[in-house]
Amino acid sequence: MSPHGIAISAIQGAIETMLLPGSGPVEDAKAESMVVAYFSLLAIDSNEFKHYCERIRRIAVRRKEAA
Repeated sequence: MSPHGIAISAIQGAIETMLLPGSGPVEDAKAESMVVAYFSLLAIDSNEFKHYCERIRRIAVRRKEAA
């Protein structure tokens, strides 16, 4: 599997973890850190970086609104 494929799988897994009941700021931080790390390693490009950051932000906002 390519570095890009590994990065995408890991990021999507972290985002799915954010959607589980009982998840919170720790899971948010883990997903954000993973996106930044893979972008820093050039495993994802800037468009993917923006996409995943926005997706993580939307999930966090929805969770806050629901609380």
